[in-house]
Amino acid sequence: TPQVWLDHQVTDQGEGLSWTWDVVEEVFPAGLADAMFAAYRSLLEHLAAEGEEWQGHPGPLVPPEQLAARAATG
Repeated sequence: TPQVWLDHQVTDQGEGLSWTWDVVEEVFPAGLADAMFAAYRSLLEHLAAEGEEWQGHPGPLVPPEQLAARAATG
């Protein structure tokens, strides 16, 4: 989709889902798209695990280095 900054595709692979992002890197700060994708992947893996994952909280989605940077700026 050419008019969007982030395009998300999901494909059923039979034994699971495959997901990809097409990102216009220039509109995001350096490393942000990679950090967002890593957090999203972590969330999906958490939800795909066996157990009560859908009932609980997945934990922080913001990477620790970004939390530290935010804390340092006040």
